[in-house]
Amino acid sequence: MSKGQPGQPNARSSIIQTLLIAAVIFLGLQLFFPQRNAEEAKKPEDLAASWQAAKKEKNVVEIISIGPNYEKSLLQGEDGAAPEKILESWRVRLDVALARLEQGKAKGDYNGAVMAHSDLRRLEVDILQDKQVSGPEKQALLQEVRQAIQTVAQEGDQLAKTRSNSFVKLGYVLVDRLTQLFGGEKAPGFSYWFSAVVLALLVRLLIWPLYKKQYVAFKRMALLQPMIKDLQSEYEGAELQQRIMKLYAKYGINPLSGCWPMLIQIPFFLWVFWSMRAYQFQYMKGTFLWINPELSAQYPSIIAPNLGERDVPLIILYALSMVLSTQFTISSPENARQQKIIGFVMAALFPVMFIFWPLPSAFVIYWIALNVFSTLQTIAMNKTPIPPLEEVPEHLQKPGLFVPKDGPTGSNGKEVKKTGAPVLHKKQSGKQKRRKRK
Repeated sequence: MSKGQPGQPNARSSIIQTLLIAAVIFLGLQLFFPQRNAEEAKKPEDLAASWQAAKKEKNVVEIISIGPNYEKSLLQGEDGAAPEKILESWRVRLDVALARLEQGKAKGDYNGAVMAHSDLRRLEVDILQDKQVSGPEKQALLQEVRQAIQTVAQEGDQLAKTRSNSFVKLGYVLVDRLTQLFGGEKAPGFSYWFSAVVLALLVRLLIWPLYKKQYVAFKRMALLQPMIKDLQSEYEGAELQQRIMKLYAKYGINPLSGCWPMLIQIPFFLWVFWSMRAYQFQYMKGTFLWINPELSAQYPSIIAPNLGERDVPLIILYALSMVLSTQFTISSPENARQQKIIGFVMAALFPVMFIFWPLPSAFVIYWIALNVFSTLQTIAMNKTPIPPLEEVPEHLQKPGLFVPKDGPTGSNGKEVKKTGAPVLHKKQSGKQKRRKRK
């Protein structure tokens, strides 16, 4: 029989919290960025006709739907590698990206601009890295793509400022005020990344009371572990759970008291996430150490040109911060190995998420800073003594939803023998069984 331990200290709770946040962010991304459904397979000539019709009618929905398949059909066949076919496929990708922008403007959704910008940046990198096409047509198309990137950034930022919901608008304004406080566009190499770090500090300070309550709750539950182990050696099943709950009541501990502070924080974290994402096009004006256009031109797709786009080294740095955070917050020797494993798993999981769902580099800096400040808070809490457990007087103990009253397990005392004594679920000896048959 597996014997769980209801009270786990803070390291596991912070990991669960991060997983919950990641799960909600993932679901949000799935909601706002659904899978791009490819149109059913058609013959190349049919796709070409459908594409031309969609372009003529300026039907953005059809352009977005047909475009990816039409692009693939252009690159297939014997002449798929021909320069003119490659050029045409690039133009299709440009048209699809601009259609995404128009669709976002029609819906008042800046996420359409985010997707369009991501598509255009990939297209720009592909054109720069291509060795098969050359000449003035390639250069003209490259300039057209770069102009489209600027247009998408401007219109996407306007959408985020004016068409987002009230909560995201408020978050956008707060992030912008904080950035302007440190110089804004006048100090692009400092203000954008430093404001993200300061925002992380403010967030940790705001949730400090909740975090402290959560930490103390888990620590107090951990103090009960020796007594819980004694109960586990003596009882099992439902009777064990009843005894554990009564033990919690005896010392005035609610086993769920460490969970609700964690759950309360999630909407707040999501609000900050969506606010920073809405500010993504403004972050494109900022740089940070190696994140700049010059270095990005040498290592496209790896180094970001600005803080509004994905940067691979920064994602790796975030993974390292996850590992170090786990090592520094190990709170008990018996859980050390488990917490180290979880730390490495998390360090592998999140970078993959960031690669497939590109986030602004400024947000990754924010999350690294959040990890650092969270670790410092945990180290400080580990040095703070936890008040010793004190028994609560019996008349002040509160049985109910989490702590059952005296009586049989699961029945709150309703199922009793005729004598009125509670039914106890203990194993009967052989003598007791024979006596009962008589």
